[in-house]
Amino acid sequence: MNKKQFDILALGELLIDMAPHDPSASGGQLFEANPGGAPCNVLAMAAKLGSVCSFIGKVGDDTFGRALRDTVKQLGIDTRCLKTDAHTPTTLALVNLDAQGERSFTFYRKPGADLMLHKDDIDFSHIKDARILHFGTMSLTGDPCRSATKAAVSYARSHGCLVSFDPNIRMLLWDHEKDLRSAIHYGLKHCDILKMSDEELLYYSGENEIHNAAQSLHEAYPSIHLMLITLGAEGCLVLIGNDCFHIPGCYQPSVVDTTGAGDSFLGVFLHDIACQDFGSLSLQSLARTAQRANAAASIVIGRKGALLMMPSEAEIMQALPAR
Repeated sequence: MNKKQFDILALGELLIDMAPHDPSASGGQLFEANPGGAPCNVLAMAAKLGSVCSFIGKVGDDTFGRALRDTVKQLGIDTRCLKTDAHTPTTLALVNLDAQGERSFTFYRKPGADLMLHKDDIDFSHIKDARILHFGTMSLTGDPCRSATKAAVSYARSHGCLVSFDPNIRMLLWDHEKDLRSAIHYGLKHCDILKMSDEELLYYSGENEIHNAAQSLHEAYPSIHLMLITLGAEGCLVLIGNDCFHIPGCYQPSVVDTTGAGDSFLGVFLHDIACQDFGSLSLQSLARTAQRANAAASIVIGRKGALLMMPSEAEIMQALPAR
């Protein structure tokens, strides 16, 4: 396995999650500004486990943008490809949590700084010197970021870099459903590693049953080497080659906020994959990784926030069910 400077690069949104907080003394709704953004959440988990990570994106020249840059640096993630836009504010996501901790989002992003990432903002030598490039659909919602994302993915594939994709669907960001489906198709067509939630899988495949949906996707996109389907509290499905197996989830008695659960799950997987020869992953090693990934997600949903809430290896091992 060739030695590279970076284990994992992620490209996409870095934003502020405005999470609901206890009401003020006068009864007004308060919000807590939490650093977030799915691609960087994935890096935060992998970096916590020891991966060397770098982030490609853009924030505004404002208080939130500066706080995000400082946070990413504190997490040990390389920020040389994190650019600042002097004219566009940092993207905000207003988070709504229901009684079960499930979240929905309203975005202040017309545009937001993350959308203003240009191809010229990317140092492609970082991609060439990385094992894995990860992205999602939010960076495909419009230009210039869409063109920058596709240039990065194309460069990664032509320079021996594995590509990881998580659709991470946010319906409100898309004016037309056909554009969302086109973006998902692009990601599926160009990735080696896919992470998808069960809801996203059923939506895109049009199937009503998870195993049938996973199999149809596997047949439609044979270039995807490893497919990871998260099932919430039920754990995950792992598909590689002709093998498909289920790993049960870890029990979490107190669900606070599901934001970042899937990102922590994927961060564990990408960390482990970056340490191995991707072409010779064993079912046993994948099963062990899936158990740890489920455990990480179970910890994150018991905490509020995502980017700063990723668990340590010791916490993950402690959360694993007794076997």
